[in-house]
Amino acid sequence: MRRERVVELLGPGGAGTRRGFGSGYLLDERLLLTAGHVAEAGEGGFEARPLGWERWVAARRIWRGKECDAALLELSEPVERVGRARLGRIAGSSPVRCGGVGFPGAQAREDEAQVVYDTEQIEGRIQPLGGAKRGQLAIHVESGAPKETVEGSSPWEGASGAAVFSGELLVGVLKSNTEKGSSILVQ
Repeated sequence: MRRERVVELLGPGGAGTRRGFGSGYLLDERLLLTAGHVAEAGEGGFEARPLGWERWVAARRIWRGKECDAALLELSEPVERVGRARLGRIAGSSPVRCGGVGFPGAQAREDEAQVVYDTEQIEGRIQPLGGAKRGQLAIHVESGAPKETVEGSSPWEGASGAAVFSGELLVGVLKSNTEKGSSILVQ
């Protein structure tokens, strides 16, 4: 996983509406992978901010999976010198180490009249046979969940769309959590 490819996303929002937020990962200079439900947040464009950038870049959805919870967004301008991400898949039935970085709401803080979402690093093991009938992988989280800030909400809300890596290969997209943070589903 490369730090400069990790992206914070804000969904469309009008006056008086709460903007959706999520995470993503640059596959190349303009193409951004995220969870499909993150890219469903209303009509209009999105804003994306690669980790370490101060400014936001406009983005638009160009593809939404029908049988998977994944989407691709295209940035309005390129992020220079990121190259292409390497994709892979989990083979076999033995658990494998994995990790990712997202922007969960539990890491949000107020900063000069705006909400700032900080990163959370996720580490765990993919159990390849868990969720096999649904076509999903389950990460058994070993790094712990971020602190839950709103009663009844997931501590991982906003981390959806984060890329999941096993070694150097991108193997999935964070989809949702189950059992209050002990396990996360990957598409």
